[in-house]
Amino acid sequence: MTWNPAPTAVREQEPATAHSPDGAIVRIQLLSATGYPRWPTERVDLVQRYSDAPPARLSVPTAAGFAAAKASAWRDRRASRDLWDLWALAARGHLDVEAARLYARLGPTNRAPDPDDYETAPEQRHWERDLGGQVRLTISAGEAADAVATAWRRVTV
Repeated sequence: MTWNPAPTAVREQEPATAHSPDGAIVRIQLLSATGYPRWPTERVDLVQRYSDAPPARLSVPTAAGFAAAKASAWRDRRASRDLWDLWALAARGHLDVEAARLYARLGPTNRAPDPDDYETAPEQRHWERDLGGQVRLTISAGEAADAVATAWRRVTV
C-alpha cells in the first residue's frame, strides 16, 4: 500500500488515500476528538479467527454509549445507516434507560431521546440505495423508524 496523500499530510477535513498494488483505493479521514462527546468505552477481547494471530484487545463503545451516539448522529444527519443501526440496537434491547441517560448527558439536547425525532423516515428508495449493498434489508425505513420510536418511548415517557 502507498499513501497519496498520507494521513500526516492532510488537514482534518480532507481524506488521506491509500492505494493498493492491484488498484484498490481506500480513503480515510482522521478526526480529532476535540469537540466530540466522550461516549463511554470498554476493553474487549477480539474474537480470534486465526490461530497464528496473537490475542488482542480493543476499546469499543459500550452498548449504551453506542446507542446514545447513534441517536445523536441520527439527530444530526438523518442517515439511513444511523436508523438501521438504531433499529438493530432496539431489536437487541440496547435502547434502554442507560442509553437514554447518556444521550441526555452527552447528546445535543440535554434531554432524553425524543421518539418524535423518528416520525420522518428516509424515503424507501434512499433506504434501499444506501443500505442494499451492505445489509440484508428485512425491514422498511418506516418500520425501522417506528420500532426505534417505540423503543425510546418505553424508556423515556
